[in-house]
Amino acid sequence: MKQTVVFFVVFLLCYTSVAGTKETLISSGHGGYPPFSWKQGDEIVGLGPDLAALIFKELDITVESRYLGPWKRVNHYAQDGQIDLIAGMYKTKHRQVYLAFPKETYANDDVTLFVNSGSEFTYAKWSDLKSKAGCTTSGESFGTDFDEYAKQHLDLIEVVAFSQCLKMLQANRVEYAVNGLFPGIRDIVRFGLEDRIIKFPVPLITQPSYFAISKQSKFVKHIEYLSKRTRELKADGTIDRLLEENIKRWNTYKE
Repeated sequence: MKQTVVFFVVFLLCYTSVAGTKETLISSGHGGYPPFSWKQGDEIVGLGPDLAALIFKELDITVESRYLGPWKRVNHYAQDGQIDLIAGMYKTKHRQVYLAFPKETYANDDVTLFVNSGSEFTYAKWSDLKSKAGCTTSGESFGTDFDEYAKQHLDLIEVVAFSQCLKMLQANRVEYAVNGLFPGIRDIVRFGLEDRIIKFPVPLITQPSYFAISKQSKFVKHIEYLSKRTRELKADGTIDRLLEENIKRWNTYKE
């Protein structure tokens, strides 16, 4: 009997030790970029978080997707190693200093110009924006090439939320606003501006969206696996299915 009890205690200790080895990865993302990522309560939800959870579950790693404030702050947290993963962003030279990007992108995202209806102007290339005042949100990146061009040649006012850009458009303080297609339309619909603010028919840029892992995170060792599985899940249609699910989820979500 004594031997049985000792064996049971040893077994229990071993089981507890093994069970306790399951790791938790802290993820965050943009709070207003549906269907890729958006704030829902204290969480970040969307295509990026869903895909990250699916892939890391295969490695017995739990993904905890947290809303941590404005996009600029999320980037700082990743730079400082306070979070492990950003579940969707553009790759730039600056970000590659502190973030590791997989080779495989998981989706493409159109960046679009938004203007007041009736105040459209001729646009064919970035230089057409030189003489105009524009607006975008602080901490955003639209790819290294455009970021550098905008910094040198464009008059872009940065605000905290895209809703402020829409207000500035309505007040004629700016002539255009720059944002991702989906979140831009989301805000236009949310504020009932469908008849007042329109998008240009041609994208400003089409950018690939990537996962990004902090170079200070212990999970950076899984970057190749993340890339491999992203490529496979694109090929088998899983990512397209998750995208459609999150478009529906976003359309029915009430803040």
